[in-house]
Amino acid sequence: MKWRCLITLTIGAAILFQSEAKVTSGVYTNDVIAYISGGLEINIYLLDLDHDEPIKLAHGLAPAWSPDGCNIAYRSGTDIYIIPARLSAANSPTQRIEAIQTDYEDPSWSPDGTNLALSSGREGYWGLDILHLKDMSFLRVTDATLHPFSSDWSPAGDLIAFDAKKDDNFDIFTITVDGSELHPLTNDPGKDLEPDWSPDGNQIAFSSDRDGNWELYVMNADGSHVRRLTFNEGTDAKPDWSPDGKRITFSSSRSGVWQIYIMDADGSHVRQITDAFVTSQSPQWRPMPCPTIVR
Repeated sequence: MKWRCLITLTIGAAILFQSEAKVTSGVYTNDVIAYISGGLEINIYLLDLDHDEPIKLAHGLAPAWSPDGCNIAYRSGTDIYIIPARLSAANSPTQRIEAIQTDYEDPSWSPDGTNLALSSGREGYWGLDILHLKDMSFLRVTDATLHPFSSDWSPAGDLIAFDAKKDDNFDIFTITVDGSELHPLTNDPGKDLEPDWSPDGNQIAFSSDRDGNWELYVMNADGSHVRRLTFNEGTDAKPDWSPDGKRITFSSSRSGVWQIYIMDADGSHVRQITDAFVTSQSPQWRPMPCPTIVR
């Protein structure tokens, strides 16, 4: 079977306000979080924590900031898009780049901004791919024994952490960017998912149901010293570290509707930052202000 995919580079898009959402914000500096929200239609929003209204960026899922804070890669349908992450309403033309077509899951940027890691079915089985953005070529780094889902590139750029199904269990692994060395980090009967590296590369936050409920955990980058961060009857998911490593944003159903929360990196001082009438999930902290895009 011949597989083809559309990787779409979006140079700009109309940005609107999400009037149905309310934000509970405190005093923050240069904090911007991308997340998804909606009912029948799911959109990506940008939330400046110093302001009251989120801004609609695009229709899609799984937003991932580029390392320079200028762009967001995301999934819409079976395609991956890249769009400038403007914090003000703007219109500009779009450019479409055709590569190889198949289904894709959540993208993750390399620290230098030149590659994306994605799980895909492009080889006839699900695996972890590296997409080189310069020439739109792919490198498959896992084999058919693993079914990967989400991934996160290490700050040093030499490893990718990812969750995968292997032998009917869901665990977290790291793999070198050339695919030569695979290391399991977890081996628990529960499901361990959604790894996210701390900015210093020393820890990985993740979600797990290992204790009977979906909670957030953190472990050392080698898989040792696992600590539980949340203790709540709701489902907690999608952890993402702040750029300074002091806080973690995540999504939770603890209020009865999925919303976005922030807590200190040790699990303390949890506060809700969205209060929409519809689901809000998958937060991603902007790594740094874009030097070329002004609010």
